[in-house]
Amino acid sequence: SISVEDHVKNVNKQIDFDKKYNKKLNSILLDRIREKNPDFKESKLDRMLDFDTFLTAQEAVDLGLADSVEEK
Repeated sequence: SISVEDHVKNVNKQIDFDKKYNKKLNSILLDRIREKNPDFKESKLDRMLDFDTFLTAQEAVDLGLADSVEEK
């Protein structure tokens, strides 16, 4: 059985990991977006990631998160 203190430590470790992971992921996304949209604001990306943001395939291309849309 795990103690409450150990459980809290494990949860805090996971929170720290998630924060570092999210920061790195946001940096990657922002770099990719700014290749096509140099003036794109980090605050706009933060707002997009705070909520469920759905993009069409073309919106993803326009934003710089996809290379192209394949037509069938």
